[in-house]
Amino acid sequence: MRLSDALKQKRADLLDRLEKMNQTATDEGREFTADESRAWDSAQAEVRDLDQRIAREEQREDLRRKARDGRALPLLLNERGEPITILRNTDKLFDRHRGVASELADQFGVRHAAD
Repeated sequence: MRLSDALKQKRADLLDRLEKMNQTATDEGREFTADESRAWDSAQAEVRDLDQRIAREEQREDLRRKARDGRALPLLLNERGEPITILRNTDKLFDRHRGVASELADQFGVRHAAD
């Protein structure tokens, strides 16, 4: 079993637990107790954490799959788990960020050689 699948199962189990807690309080016609509220908040935080871990693990699994197929691209993640673009020696920053580069060129009255 892949790690992302195990994390997804853990997330599903937590959501089932949250649903049961909610249904119990609803069936009894009451609000959560203080203990139930703390348990609810804790489970919600864990679900959010699992969502981030699942996303990162799926990116890693995709990278491994592409590496096996010979299509791997370098991938770095920032502290929020978002991919960071890596330029190769054949890439041009201008091509990657053409919109921003064009705005700056217009602002300063400069034209790029490709224009």
